[in-house]
Amino acid sequence: MFNRIHSKLGTAGFIISIVALVAALGGGAYAASGGLTGKQKKEVEKIAKKYSGKPGATGATGPTGAKGDTGGAGGKGDTGSPGAEGKQGPEGKQGPEGKPGTTGFTSTLPSGKTETGALTFATGAGQTFINVPVSFPIPLGATVTAHYLGESAAPTTECPGSAETPVAAKGSLCIYETPNNGPSTAMKLEGVRQPETGERTFAGEPLVVGKTGGSLLFSTEEEVLLLSAVWAVTAP
Repeated sequence: MFNRIHSKLGTAGFIISIVALVAALGGGAYAASGGLTGKQKKEVEKIAKKYSGKPGATGATGPTGAKGDTGGAGGKGDTGSPGAEGKQGPEGKQGPEGKPGTTGFTSTLPSGKTETGALTFATGAGQTFINVPVSFPIPLGATVTAHYLGESAAPTTECPGSAETPVAAKGSLCIYETPNNGPSTAMKLEGVRQPETGERTFAGEPLVVGKTGGSLLFSTEEEVLLLSAVWAVTAP
């Protein structure tokens, strides 16, 4: 009989039925005491644990529920209003002076560099001296000495060039006579006046030309003379 009940109810149901039967048979004692004793509770739990089945397999995951409503802005604060503009900082210190550039216009002709030019002048009837100005486009850093080479003059150490290729040694102003209406062997450079200081130097001593040029004094034995020349100066 117990086997038939066990097969119908299962182990857990069978145990519960046994417990209920015991409670019914001892109903007076149970009622008098108000429930199972501690010992009886332990026995029932022991029997239930012994005959309880193993946990069943995990069931399939149920379908995803509907998406909930979007939450409010409470989780993130609203953007605040822009703050006031800060005060202007103090002016920085002045930086060091930059190095001189290597290109572009220069106020002084660098040492060893050459610049060239041309000049033309004429003497009048009975005129034996004439002042001829020469001006340097770029001023020199120091004075130089002047040298005049007539049309037939040979090159020198200070003036190794020619009218076609004017060249000057460092620290020299070389004036090369160019071909004209006739030879001018009678022309001579007698002196030079510096425009910056007014100082004059004459033949027989170094003819000093100023940093910006000078006034060249020529003499001639010819009655009328037209002279053209080119010049080259190299900064000392």
